[in-house]
Amino acid sequence: MTLEVRAMLREVAKDLAHFGVLYGADAFRLAAAVFVVTAAAGLLFRCAFGKERGRGWLRRAAVLSLLAAYGYMAAGITLLSRTRSEAGILNFELFSTFQDDFMSRKYICENVLLLFPCAVLLYLLGGMFRRVWVSLPAGLCASLMIETVQLQTRLGKFEADDILTNMTGYAAGYLLCRTADCVFRAVKKGIGFLFSRRIENG
Repeated sequence: MTLEVRAMLREVAKDLAHFGVLYGADAFRLAAAVFVVTAAAGLLFRCAFGKERGRGWLRRAAVLSLLAAYGYMAAGITLLSRTRSEAGILNFELFSTFQDDFMSRKYICENVLLLFPCAVLLYLLGGMFRRVWVSLPAGLCASLMIETVQLQTRLGKFEADDILTNMTGYAAGYLLCRTADCVFRAVKKGIGFLFSRRIENG
């Protein structure tokens, strides 16, 4: 790893730590409130409709609370921490912001990281978000929403490069989860096969 890459990663870590200090406490309180509400709703659903239909309620409550915290942190990074400009700017030219300098590469890295947790959390939520034709459009909608709100509130620019880098991070998060899921299933199947062979031979 080169010195420049290490320096960039240190700067990205500093920025993340800065936003964690600014919005971490409120994000935690929001996550706790969402967890209490969703866990209580899941428990009531389980009691009303049985264990099978209410299966996984606690996991979903935990993931939803993390999604709420992530959403608040993302809003803090992309909106709350910014100052209003005089006019909104639209930039649909791809790669126009990709410059060969330290700050440009840092912003690209941060934009890639922005939606990575979103993909992971939506995958952990399960259901339709584990299907690629549902999950990727959901990530695209999230990126478009961020860019549109920035434009309308004049807290940032609407840039095609931001959407591209956001979706790169989102796709990476989805592929990581998909790969881990496939590996886990293969290992589980292999362990089950070995146990069944032992039982047969025993």
